[in-house]
Amino acid sequence: MRDKLRSEVMGCGWGDLAPHHQRGALLVVSPDLDLLDAAEAVATDRRDRVEAWLAVGRLGRAGDALVERWAAGAARFQFVIVQPFVLAQELAVADA
Repeated sequence: MRDKLRSEVMGCGWGDLAPHHQRGALLVVSPDLDLLDAAEAVATDRRDRVEAWLAVGRLGRAGDALVERWAAGAARFQFVIVQPFVLAQELAVADA
């Protein structure tokens, strides 16, 4: 599963993610959580892990302030689709 997800990770800008945010399907992965760990937990229905990350803010919906910053700037992301969600993680400037 992890290798499959790894092969599906792609890069994009906010404009590509905005429609997924608008339909409520975007999950933002914090920089201190591995995107593949989060994607694998969602894909394999590891509710315990997902709920723990949601509770502490390591995984969740993007707030208005974050969305405004992304829309106004040139943020870059890595993302992977785990139906029905799109999990995205903002890349550090050095990674972009």
